[in-house]
Amino acid sequence: MWIKGCRGIERARAAKAAKAGDGIAGRDEVPSTVPPATTTDPVLLLAACATRFARYHLRITSSFTSRRSCTHAEKDVRMEILGYHLVKSTYGMWLPGDDRGSWSSRWDQEIGYTEPHMLHPGDPVRLRMAQERMLHRPVVLDHLMSAAIERAIGQCAAASRWKVSAGTIEPTHIHLLLTPGTDDIDKTCKWLAQQMTKAVHEETEHRGPVWAEGKWCTRIWVESAWHNVRKYIERHNVRKGLGVRPFRHVPGWY
Repeated sequence: MWIKGCRGIERARAAKAAKAGDGIAGRDEVPSTVPPATTTDPVLLLAACATRFARYHLRITSSFTSRRSCTHAEKDVRMEILGYHLVKSTYGMWLPGDDRGSWSSRWDQEIGYTEPHMLHPGDPVRLRMAQERMLHRPVVLDHLMSAAIERAIGQCAAASRWKVSAGTIEPTHIHLLLTPGTDDIDKTCKWLAQQMTKAVHEETEHRGPVWAEGKWCTRIWVESAWHNVRKYIERHNVRKGLGVRPFRHVPGWY
């Protein structure tokens, strides 16, 4: 039955081509190795139908892939990132097992592998183990350390395309709302941490680590989220009696 259908298609193509003055049926689509429409060999007919089906399938899938790629490209153009919210905790102030939750990707012989990119609930056993393994005392930023960090952030921002839209320096952590302008936010966060640590070591008597290893950094795509984060950070400064933007005198901030 299928062979008869293929034979009928071949005859229709031959009639159409002959009417148009072209004696070769489907010359633009069928290679010269495909037999003419008048053949009665079922093997050759199967080969002809398979060739046409393969070409048709290739055209359809190529067209679909092209449309899908264009759609994604257009979506990427429309969706532009508004900025980044960076939270960095000082050393020893947010450990695995903390009641606020924690992230970890380390392998531990006793507790096994803790999956990355997953929030783990508070665990007093894990918290005690982390505290016992600390090599330094927990870090609480004093006035001199905060001033050094403030200037380091300003210098980094002044040397970069991104700027600080909002920021606060707390005794145990910092919040920064950064505008776009970095090609790799993870490298930027690492560079910021290194420069802030260097400034603390050079300008204060503190030695040893300043920051915990990890960070909290979210990408902001929605304007309402941008404004909410900004107000949240500014409330920290107001609560301390510093005003909404206390770092205007530092180049690179705002």
